[in-house]
Amino acid sequence: MKRNFSIVKWILITALIVFCGELSLGQTAFTVNKSHLDYLYKEIEVNGRQMAVIHIYSNAPDYKFIDDEDEGYACVDDAARAAIFYLEYFRVNNDSSSLIKYYNLVEFLLYMQSENGFFYNFIWKDNSINKSFKTSVAEPNWWTWRALWALMENYKNFKNSNDNRSVRVKQSI
Repeated sequence: MKRNFSIVKWILITALIVFCGELSLGQTAFTVNKSHLDYLYKEIEVNGRQMAVIHIYSNAPDYKFIDDEDEGYACVDDAARAAIFYLEYFRVNNDSSSLIKYYNLVEFLLYMQSENGFFYNFIWKDNSINKSFKTSVAEPNWWTWRALWALMENYKNFKNSNDNRSVRVKQSI
């Protein structure tokens, strides 16, 4: 009985892998209500560099942005995941505004990278980097891995481009 269960389990896992693989091969346009993510997205300028952040908090009913006293108002973790979403949305729907948002979020990730190669996670309201709070220290942690993931997607998709951003992304990873 146990052996039969194992065989059935492996058949189901294999079918799931094949099925999911098939879905990714034929990308078709999809409709997603991205209005809340677009609302959290904000373009900023830091030291003459254009970039964007994703606000970490906004509460109902007015959805006014809220900062965190210990952390800040935006973070690498959310920006990296949003960047991946915007890049995929661009790839599937050819939506140029999503590609611009992706590039702006990549700029934020590059800004947040420490000299040690890891990433600080949070930014203060004055756009200075929170370098000291425990969930913002530049160390090997989830926000660093997510930032590197988003930057690797940039490299993978735009490695033949010689624009300034692509060169800086390659150097950062």
